[in-house]
Amino acid sequence: MTNSDKNKDKVMYIYNPLQANFYMSKGIKPLGTGINPKTNRIWYKFSFNETLEAYSEWCKRKIK
Repeated sequence: MTNSDKNKDKVMYIYNPLQANFYMSKGIKPLGTGINPKTNRIWYKFSFNETLEAYSEWCKRKIK
């Protein structure tokens, strides 16, 4: 594996619209959206590297 492969950004697919909206509220723009043909659920595609900080906040949030 080369250094460029290690630094290459990965993507993550989010199926939870609340989590996707949370990321977008933090200024992270989705790379795409779509519908899973097997489940008919909407997905949001984000840059893995861009979501690291927001994901940490998402996990620490208090659920009301």
